[in-house]
Amino acid sequence: MDQFWFKYIYMEEMLGNVSGARALFDRWVEWEPDDHAWSSYVRLELRANQPSRARKVHLTAARRPRPPP
Repeated sequence: MDQFWFKYIYMEEMLGNVSGARALFDRWVEWEPDDHAWSSYVRLELRANQPSRARKVHLTAARRPRPPP
């Protein structure tokens, strides 16, 4: 399932639709994906030259509850 999200977000970004890619990430993180998804979201914001958004995403990821091992 993760591959679907990555490919869809990548397509939106390649089309220049960063706000669309961001909206997809926002929907995806509601499903509580793994850390790789969150780091990809941070990298999207950095590629879009949005360091403050990247910082916000990173802090959100760090504060989210994690399932027990």
